[in-house]
Amino acid sequence: MHSIVVFAKDPRPGSVKTRLTPFLSPEEAADLYQAFIRDTLRTALCVPGTQTCVAFTPQEAEASLQALTESNAIEWFPQSGASLGSRLQAAFDHAFQQGASRVVTIGSDCPSLQPSVLSQAFEALSGSDVVLGPATDGGYYLIGLANQGSESDRYRTLFKDIAWSTETVYEQTLGAIDDVRLTLMELPEWSDVDQPADLLRLIDQVRWHRDAGDRDLALHTEPMLHTLLSRIETASI
Repeated sequence: MHSIVVFAKDPRPGSVKTRLTPFLSPEEAADLYQAFIRDTLRTALCVPGTQTCVAFTPQEAEASLQALTESNAIEWFPQSGASLGSRLQAAFDHAFQQGASRVVTIGSDCPSLQPSVLSQAFEALSGSDVVLGPATDGGYYLIGLANQGSESDRYRTLFKDIAWSTETVYEQTLGAIDDVRLTLMELPEWSDVDQPADLLRLIDQVRWHRDAGDRDLALHTEPMLHTLLSRIETASI
């Protein structure tokens, strides 16, 4: 079994996408994040031969997140751990304990991510220990691991002593992979949406895919972008 773990937060105004405010109101940022989650889950569910899971926070967020999808094929479990590294490690541990042989984790802020990229990640894990998708901000939008069984403790190095939410996350993770001699496959660079300027890139991405004939990408996000379009294009961001 192969598992896709989507990290998601309770989409309450004032608690998600806070770096998009005050350009967006807290309510607009929360609505946009809900659209991101819908599109991310839709993408994950399109990847054949995989189990989609959602690692959510806080623990009481399950009901509000479940309301964003009509699928009953998703496994839900709460995030655990004080840091992003410990939460990632716990999510991988959970998925492997459920019988997964390859696990890919993604966030909820890349609504333009295509199912083919996730499929490529799982293919990469057939010959590599780790797959990473570099983000344009110096972090990563995806990390995947192949179950090493009794040797899985080597993976824990990848989530320790990392300066999370900084532009050095990717380089530090590459160093950790090298330190424990794991093999790596890197995916194409992708941009997530954290800052107002990222919305412009997202609009361009969606336009490009529409022009290329892709009618399924970011179906929930695109209408919200159209609503915000005039403000996004005329604001100094």
